[in-house]
Amino acid sequence: MVAKFGLAVEKRMQIEIALPDDLARDLTAKWGNLERQILEIVVVQAYRDRVISAGKVRQLLGMATRLEVDAFLKQKGAFLHYDQSELEADRQTHEQLRHEGKLSLLYWLCLLRLATFSV
Repeated sequence: MVAKFGLAVEKRMQIEIALPDDLARDLTAKWGNLERQILEIVVVQAYRDRVISAGKVRQLLGMATRLEVDAFLKQKGAFLHYDQSELEADRQTHEQLRHEGKLSLLYWLCLLRLATFSV
């Protein structure tokens, strides 16, 4: 990381890929910006492999919101990292809130949204 004008600026590695001209032309015709597509492929795979978080996906791809990241990852078939222990913790929180009478429609909508992700 490098400081530039008092702000932290992340250094980036430049990678060069040699593709035959006809393949590069075909991929550009199909995908548009090859550099962006390759960056997205690397970022999605890094997320799937748990090398980076959803927050890092957001930062690397310049997305404005977490919802935008969630929609992007879902479109790419890379689902929320949510394991059994997190599910159990959420279940316990749900029970506590239910006993306290603090459950709301918003909470139920969040549960429904989580159900769309793989566990």
